[in-house]
Amino acid sequence: MRNSLLLAMTTIVLFSSLASAQAPKPQAPKPGDYEFVAINVFEPDEIVPPGHVARTPSLAGGSSQIRVEPGPSTDCVAIALSYCVSTSGSISGMRPDLAIGQWTLFPDGKFLVEMEYGGAAWEGGDPLPNKLTGVATFISPVKAFITQPRAGTTASGTVWVVMWAEGTTGSANVFTLSADGKQIGSQTTSSRGPVTIPWNTTGVAKGAHTLKADVLDAAGNTGSTTLNFVLQ
Repeated sequence: MRNSLLLAMTTIVLFSSLASAQAPKPQAPKPGDYEFVAINVFEPDEIVPPGHVARTPSLAGGSSQIRVEPGPSTDCVAIALSYCVSTSGSISGMRPDLAIGQWTLFPDGKFLVEMEYGGAAWEGGDPLPNKLTGVATFISPVKAFITQPRAGTTASGTVWVVMWAEGTTGSANVFTLSADGKQIGSQTTSSRGPVTIPWNTTGVAKGAHTLKADVLDAAGNTGSTTLNFVLQ
Protein backbone atom coordinates (compact mmCIF):
# COMPACT_ATOMS: atom_id res chain seq x y z
CA MET A 1 0.00 0.00 0.00
CA ARG A 2 2.80 2.37 0.92
CA ASN A 3 4.66 1.66 -2.35
CA SER A 4 1.44 2.16 -4.35
CA LEU A 5 0.80 5.48 -2.62
CA LEU A 6 4.37 6.59 -3.26
CA LEU A 7 4.09 5.61 -6.95
CA ALA A 8 0.81 7.51 -7.28
CA MET A 9 2.29 10.61 -5.66
CA THR A 10 5.36 10.42 -7.90
CA THR A 11 3.15 10.09 -10.99
CA ILE A 12 1.11 13.14 -9.97
CA VAL A 13 4.29 15.18 -9.45
CA LEU A 14 5.69 14.12 -12.83
CA PHE A 15 2.50 14.94 -14.70
CA SER A 16 2.19 18.25 -12.87
CA SER A 17 5.77 19.16 -13.81
CA LEU A 18 5.17 18.17 -17.43
CA ALA A 19 1.97 20.18 -17.65
CA SER A 20 3.70 23.16 -16.10
CA ALA A 21 6.63 22.87 -18.53
CA GLN A 22 4.32 22.71 -21.54
CA ALA A 23 1.83 25.36 -20.43
CA PRO A 24 1.90 28.75 -22.20
CA LYS A 25 3.44 31.43 -20.00
CA PRO A 26 3.71 35.22 -20.16
CA GLN A 27 7.28 36.10 -21.05
CA ALA A 28 9.29 38.82 -22.76
CA PRO A 29 10.80 38.00 -26.16
CA LYS A 30 14.56 38.03 -26.49
CA PRO A 31 16.16 40.73 -28.66
CA GLY A 32 16.23 40.03 -32.37
CA ASP A 33 13.99 40.02 -35.43
CA TYR A 34 10.53 38.45 -35.42
CA GLU A 35 8.03 37.57 -38.10
CA PHE A 36 4.74 39.04 -36.96
CA VAL A 37 1.44 37.76 -38.35
CA ALA A 38 -1.57 39.86 -37.39
CA ILE A 39 -4.57 37.61 -36.78
CA ASN A 40 -6.91 40.50 -36.15
CA VAL A 41 -6.53 44.27 -36.03
CA PHE A 42 -9.41 46.38 -34.76
CA GLU A 43 -8.86 50.07 -35.49
CA PRO A 44 -11.69 52.64 -35.68
CA ASP A 45 -11.32 54.28 -39.06
CA GLU A 46 -12.61 57.58 -37.79
CA ILE A 47 -11.86 59.50 -34.60
CA VAL A 48 -15.02 61.13 -33.29
CA PRO A 49 -15.93 63.17 -30.22
CA PRO A 50 -17.66 61.43 -27.28
CA GLY A 51 -21.36 60.93 -27.91
CA HIS A 52 -20.96 60.47 -31.66
CA VAL A 53 -20.87 57.17 -33.57
CA ALA A 54 -17.84 56.11 -35.57
CA ARG A 55 -18.06 54.17 -38.79
CA THR A 56 -17.43 50.41 -38.80
CA PRO A 57 -13.94 49.67 -37.41
CA SER A 58 -11.42 48.26 -39.84
CA LEU A 59 -10.48 44.59 -39.48
CA ALA A 60 -7.17 43.66 -41.04
CA GLY A 61 -4.52 40.97 -41.05
CA GLY A 62 -1.13 40.41 -42.61
CA SER A 63 2.51 39.68 -41.89
CA SER A 64 5.47 41.93 -41.24
CA GLN A 65 8.83 41.93 -39.50
CA ILE A 66 9.46 43.64 -36.18
CA ARG A 67 12.65 44.21 -34.21
CA VAL A 68 13.02 43.65 -30.48
CA GLU A 69 15.83 45.66 -28.86
CA PRO A 70 17.12 46.25 -25.32
CA GLY A 71 14.91 48.83 -23.63
CA PRO A 72 15.62 51.83 -21.41
CA SER A 73 15.68 49.65 -18.27
CA THR A 74 16.82 46.16 -17.31
CA ASP A 75 13.19 45.01 -17.07
CA CYS A 76 12.22 46.05 -20.57
CA VAL A 77 12.76 45.05 -24.17
CA ALA A 78 11.56 47.59 -26.71
CA ILE A 79 9.33 46.62 -29.61
CA ALA A 80 9.92 48.81 -32.67
CA LEU A 81 11.09 51.51 -30.20
CA SER A 82 7.48 52.27 -29.24
CA TYR A 83 6.59 50.11 -26.24
CA CYS A 84 8.17 47.92 -23.57
CA VAL A 85 7.65 44.28 -22.65
CA SER A 86 8.71 43.38 -19.10
CA THR A 87 10.26 40.06 -18.12
CA SER A 88 6.77 38.96 -17.03
CA GLY A 89 5.47 39.59 -20.55
CA SER A 90 3.41 42.68 -19.73
CA ILE A 91 3.22 45.45 -22.33
CA SER A 92 3.52 49.10 -21.34
CA GLY A 93 3.60 52.12 -23.63
CA MET A 94 6.59 54.40 -24.01
CA ARG A 95 5.53 58.06 -24.10
CA PRO A 96 3.71 59.40 -26.02
CA ASP A 97 2.30 56.03 -27.12
CA LEU A 98 -0.18 54.39 -24.75
CA ALA A 99 -0.31 50.60 -24.78
CA ILE A 100 -1.23 47.63 -22.57
CA GLY A 101 -1.26 43.91 -23.21
CA GLN A 102 0.81 40.77 -22.99
CA TRP A 103 3.26 38.49 -24.82
CA THR A 104 2.64 34.79 -24.08
CA LEU A 105 5.18 32.10 -25.02
CA PHE A 106 3.79 28.75 -26.24
CA PRO A 107 5.61 25.38 -26.21
CA ASP A 108 6.29 25.56 -29.95
CA GLY A 109 8.35 28.72 -29.42
CA LYS A 110 5.80 31.14 -30.86
CA PHE A 111 4.41 34.14 -29.00
CA LEU A 112 0.76 35.16 -28.82
CA VAL A 113 0.60 38.96 -28.71
CA GLU A 114 -2.52 40.65 -27.34
CA MET A 115 -2.43 44.41 -27.24
CA GLU A 116 -4.54 47.53 -26.88
CA TYR A 117 -3.03 50.85 -27.93
CA GLY A 118 -3.87 54.49 -28.47
CA GLY A 119 -3.26 56.94 -31.24
CA ALA A 120 -1.91 60.47 -31.49
CA ALA A 121 -5.15 61.74 -33.04
CA TRP A 122 -7.38 60.43 -30.26
CA GLU A 123 -9.40 63.19 -28.62
CA GLY A 124 -11.21 61.85 -25.57
CA GLY A 125 -13.26 58.70 -24.99
CA ASP A 126 -11.42 55.35 -24.95
CA PRO A 127 -7.69 56.11 -24.64
CA LEU A 128 -6.91 52.67 -26.10
CA PRO A 129 -9.28 52.32 -29.07
CA ASN A 130 -7.12 49.97 -31.12
CA LYS A 131 -6.99 46.23 -30.49
CA LEU A 132 -4.42 43.82 -31.90
CA THR A 133 -3.96 40.04 -31.77
CA GLY A 134 -1.07 38.37 -33.53
CA VAL A 135 1.60 35.69 -33.51
CA ALA A 136 5.33 36.49 -33.35
CA THR A 137 7.99 33.98 -34.39
CA PHE A 138 11.69 34.51 -33.71
CA ILE A 139 13.85 34.70 -36.85
CA SER A 140 17.13 33.03 -35.98
CA PRO A 141 20.22 34.86 -37.24
CA VAL A 142 22.06 31.52 -37.49
CA LYS A 143 22.41 29.91 -40.91
CA ALA A 144 23.89 26.46 -41.57
CA PHE A 145 25.56 25.20 -44.75
CA ILE A 146 26.78 21.87 -46.11
CA THR A 147 29.55 22.41 -48.67
CA GLN A 148 30.62 18.80 -49.09
CA PRO A 149 29.24 16.61 -50.63
CA ARG A 150 27.46 18.79 -53.15
CA ALA A 151 23.73 18.49 -53.68
CA GLY A 152 22.72 15.93 -56.29
CA THR A 153 26.11 14.23 -56.47
CA THR A 154 26.89 10.56 -55.82
CA ALA A 155 29.12 9.13 -53.11
CA SER A 156 30.20 5.81 -51.64
CA GLY A 157 32.13 4.38 -48.70
CA THR A 158 32.88 6.93 -45.99
CA VAL A 159 31.24 10.25 -46.79
CA TRP A 160 33.10 13.26 -45.35
CA VAL A 161 30.52 15.94 -44.63
CA VAL A 162 31.76 19.54 -44.31
CA MET A 163 29.58 22.07 -42.47
CA TRP A 164 29.73 25.85 -41.91
CA ALA A 165 27.68 28.43 -40.03
CA GLU A 166 26.96 32.16 -40.18
CA GLY A 167 25.42 34.57 -37.68
CA THR A 168 26.41 32.68 -34.52
CA THR A 169 26.89 34.38 -31.14
CA GLY A 170 29.45 33.34 -28.53
CA SER A 171 32.29 30.83 -28.72
CA ALA A 172 30.51 27.48 -28.36
CA ASN A 173 28.85 26.37 -31.57
CA VAL A 174 27.42 22.85 -31.66
CA PHE A 175 27.33 21.25 -35.12
CA THR A 176 25.17 18.13 -35.48
CA LEU A 177 24.99 15.92 -38.56
CA SER A 178 22.04 13.63 -39.32
CA ALA A 179 21.30 11.30 -42.22
CA ASP A 180 17.71 10.37 -43.02
CA GLY A 181 16.66 11.59 -39.57
CA LYS A 182 19.30 9.60 -37.64
CA GLN A 183 22.09 11.46 -35.85
CA ILE A 184 25.55 10.63 -37.19
CA GLY A 185 27.74 12.81 -35.02
CA SER A 186 28.18 16.13 -33.22
CA GLN A 187 31.04 18.53 -32.61
CA THR A 188 31.43 21.68 -30.50
CA THR A 189 33.80 24.40 -31.65
CA SER A 190 34.52 28.09 -31.13
CA SER A 191 34.64 28.66 -34.89
CA ARG A 192 31.94 28.84 -37.56
CA GLY A 193 33.60 26.14 -39.61
CA PRO A 194 34.66 24.23 -41.42
CA VAL A 195 33.50 21.29 -39.29
CA THR A 196 33.98 17.84 -40.83
CA ILE A 197 32.13 14.75 -39.63
CA PRO A 198 32.54 11.35 -41.36
CA TRP A 199 29.58 9.11 -42.19
CA ASN A 200 30.40 5.44 -42.59
CA THR A 201 27.83 4.19 -45.09
CA THR A 202 28.64 0.50 -44.70
CA GLY A 203 25.33 -1.33 -44.59
CA VAL A 204 23.38 1.73 -45.71
CA ALA A 205 21.03 1.14 -48.65
CA LYS A 206 22.08 2.55 -52.00
CA GLY A 207 19.97 5.29 -53.51
CA ALA A 208 18.79 8.75 -52.50
CA HIS A 209 19.55 10.03 -48.98
CA THR A 210 19.12 13.30 -47.08
CA LEU A 211 21.80 14.90 -44.93
CA LYS A 212 20.89 17.55 -42.37
CA ALA A 213 23.20 19.98 -40.55
CA ASP A 214 22.01 21.65 -37.35
CA VAL A 215 23.89 24.46 -35.60
CA LEU A 216 23.25 25.69 -32.04
CA ASP A 217 25.13 28.74 -30.77
CA ALA A 218 25.88 29.89 -27.22
CA ALA A 219 22.84 32.19 -27.20
CA GLY A 220 20.47 29.32 -27.98
CA ASN A 221 19.91 30.36 -31.59
CA THR A 222 19.62 27.56 -34.12
CA GLY A 223 20.00 27.09 -37.84
CA SER A 224 19.69 24.09 -40.13
CA THR A 225 19.96 23.01 -43.73
CA THR A 226 19.39 19.82 -45.72
CA LEU A 227 21.06 18.32 -48.76
CA ASN A 228 20.02 15.43 -51.02
CA PHE A 229 22.57 13.14 -52.67
CA VAL A 230 22.83 9.60 -54.02
CA LEU A 231 24.74 6.74 -52.40
CA GLN A 232 26.13 4.21 -54.87
